[in-house]
Amino acid sequence: MSITSDELNFLVYRYLHESGFRHAAYTFGCESLVAKSNINGSKIAPGELVNLVQKGIMYMELERSVADDGSDIPNAEGFTLIRASGEANKQSKRARPAEAAEVPQEPKSEVAAEVPSAPAVLKETPEEDVTTLVGHSSEVFICA
Repeated sequence: MSITSDELNFLVYRYLHESGFRHAAYTFGCESLVAKSNINGSKIAPGELVNLVQKGIMYMELERSVADDGSDIPNAEGFTLIRASGEANKQSKRARPAEAAEVPQEPKSEVAAEVPSAPAVLKETPEEDVTTLVGHSSEVFICA
């Protein structure tokens, strides 16, 4: 069972659109060429991306709570994405301990050590450089 990149792009596009991110959905749709894919959107239920992610999280939790011999592993903590990615990294390191030892450490750059870090400076933007966009309900920023 697998999902193609066109199907995933459509699900992301649909999620953005359903969540009210119209501009992001339009931009993503143009860049991913969702309109040119032959996916029938009427056959895909609303909220399908969220549904698939939730099922994936449930599967990860099930994987985590069952030992290799099929016995239950007591689980006192709830699921978090941060811990899940950390555990995935730990498992991949356990599976390849020899490879991790063979990776040479890159030498630190001498230039970076010589350059002192500059303190953060908060710069006020003059009013004449500010353009107010009418019709927006929140702030819009652009750097040029």
